[in-house]
Amino acid sequence: MRAIVAPEPASWVADAIASHDGPVWLFAPYDLSRLGLFAAALPAAIRQRIERFSTHGGPRVHVRSTPLWHAAIAASRLWERGRTDRQLAARFAFRAATDAVAGELLPRGVTEVLAPSSAARRVFAQAAKVAPDAARTWIQDLPVLDALHEDLDRAVEAHPESAFLRRYRASHSAVARQRAEWTLATRALARGPYAARALVEHGCKTPVTIASTRVSAEKPRPIARQGSITLLLAGFAAARNGSHEALAVLDATPEATLLVRRGEGSEPRALFEHRRVRESTERERATLDGVDIVLAPAVCEGYAPEVHRAIERGVRVIATTRGLGAIDASNHGSLVSLVAPLDTRALIECVRAVREG
Repeated sequence: MRAIVAPEPASWVADAIASHDGPVWLFAPYDLSRLGLFAAALPAAIRQRIERFSTHGGPRVHVRSTPLWHAAIAASRLWERGRTDRQLAARFAFRAATDAVAGELLPRGVTEVLAPSSAARRVFAQAAKVAPDAARTWIQDLPVLDALHEDLDRAVEAHPESAFLRRYRASHSAVARQRAEWTLATRALARGPYAARALVEHGCKTPVTIASTRVSAEKPRPIARQGSITLLLAGFAAARNGSHEALAVLDATPEATLLVRRGEGSEPRALFEHRRVRESTERERATLDGVDIVLAPAVCEGYAPEVHRAIERGVRVIATTRGLGAIDASNHGSLVSLVAPLDTRALIECVRAVREG
């Protein structure tokens, strides 16, 4: 039997169920599948929420949920009040609670346990007791916290004026929990090449496997050698995603227009006051029509969807290893150019080189 711990809805959960032929024990405290029988008479917004929080595991999947879980989430939202630091603290707390309950409920006879970051320590320890031979797979679906803190601190030194780079650091207990989890695991499944290297560099001796990312790349789109050029910054226009560096590229490339996406933590102010900066539309981000180059100069681990879409559509990407997320640059040499984090000069030169062919 495969046991899966799922503190929140995620695509990897469905993949973990589909890739196993035998019975599955799934602890998903949020599951609302049983309410689906009565959903037809409910308002559309409630039906959508029920659908989002339903596991749809099938007859071979035994799902355990927790009463009043959504009431606890609603109470947490009132406390968070949209503040990122409180949202992240709450997310860690809910994951730790999921881990604790799953550890108590874990059935005997499991052959494998899959659990994600910050929700695996107690359940892995329990699995080691009741099923010593069971594989314990740690799913790295949150950043490697040690590396994240180092990258953010390095970015603060480069941009001391950036308030949002200082805004949040995970607690010492969250960092310690993550280290303990990969130590208890028999395998760590990393989200991408950078994350895999970061795990090893920060003491993970558990075998690390990189989750497969299916990317079917088109041939590179042609780029105009003269005239205007359109750049798109991957992710929100935040310092952690390289917004300062993108602004420097714009200043050094007078024929360029930069498309950005605002969100909480967007900065610097000068970026949005620049006459050649424009808010990207949802369609532009989805199709990348009219975009010549996607910039992903993130200073810390990130998974901007625009990077994946750029590879699929043949749009050139200039990125740090952190900004590439799950993409392996070695598989897409004709489309991907790498630069070091915070290296503005290299980023500017790379934009010029890509355009000149």
